[in-house]
Amino acid sequence: MICTDQNNHRVVRWMPNGKEGICIAGGQGPGDNLNQLNFPRGVYADTKTREMFICDTDNNRVVKWKWNAREGQVVAGGFGAGSGLHQLHGPRTLLMEPETGAMIIADLWNHRVMRWMPGAEAGEIIAGGNGTGKKINQIAWPYGLALDHDGVLYVSDHLNHRVMRWAVGAAEGEVVAGGRGPGIDPDHLHGPCGIMFDAYNRLVVADSANHRIIQFQMDGMGRFAQDGEIIAGGNDAGDKESQLSWPHNVSMNKHGELMIADFMNHRVVKWVPGQKTGVKFAGGNGLGSGLNQLS
Repeated sequence: MICTDQNNHRVVRWMPNGKEGICIAGGQGPGDNLNQLNFPRGVYADTKTREMFICDTDNNRVVKWKWNAREGQVVAGGFGAGSGLHQLHGPRTLLMEPETGAMIIADLWNHRVMRWMPGAEAGEIIAGGNGTGKKINQIAWPYGLALDHDGVLYVSDHLNHRVMRWAVGAAEGEVVAGGRGPGIDPDHLHGPCGIMFDAYNRLVVADSANHRIIQFQMDGMGRFAQDGEIIAGGNDAGDKESQLSWPHNVSMNKHGELMIADFMNHRVVKWVPGQKTGVKFAGGNGLGSGLNQLS
C-alpha cells in the first residue's frame, strides 16, 4: 500500500504485516525543490510503469516520481497558486484516464476539476470552475474523484455535502448522493472526502464528519438509491476497532477489503465491508515522524 503522509511531507510504502513503512518520495522537510514535497495529499501509483503521480498540495503542483528516484518531475501546475489554466491551487486528489493517460485533478481552492493531458503545459476545466456555490454548475471544494464502470466522472463536493456525476462535456453536474445539507441520516452526507466504485459499481464514500464509510447502490439505468448503507464505522469518532475519526480516503485491495485513511487516528485501517470492526494496517502509533507513524 502506498499513502501520503502529509504532515511529514512524504509518500510512504507499507508492506502487508509490516511494522513500519518505507519513505519512497519526499521526506526532506517541506519545500519546493524537486526532492521535496509540501503537504502532499493525494497519490496515484501505477504499478505497471512504476511511477507515482503526487498531489503536492501546498506547492500547487502535481509531481511524477519514478520508483526509487531521488527527485520528481513537475507535470502539472508549479506556477504558484492561481486560477489560470496552467495553474493549480491546492490540488487534493487525482486519478488517471485509462485510455488517454490524462490526469484528472481535484483543484480544491479553484472549485474545479481539471483534465491534464500528458506533456501539456495547461489543463482544461471539466467540472465546476464557476466559483464556489450550491448551483449544479458549481462545486465547493472538490475533494474525491472516481470513475464508474462506464468511465463517467464523479466528484465529492465537500462543502455542499454531496457527490455529483459530471458527464463528458456537460456544463453542469447531477447530484447522486447527499445534497440535503449536512446530516447523519442514510440519505445525508457530512463533508464527503474520498470516493470510489467497487466491483459491483456501488459508490463508496468516505463520509468524514460522520466518521463512517457509506455506499450507495446504482441500478442498471444509472439511478442511485436515495439511502446509503454504512459499511464501516458510524459509531461516533474514536480510536476503537469499531470506530473511525474523520476518514479522508478509501480504496479497496484485491481481496475486496476496504483500506481507509483514518485521518485523526493517524492510521490506515483494513475493513471487510459490513463487518463491525476493522484492523490497523499502518500507523496508529500516535502523531510523529517515525517510520511506524503517520501524521
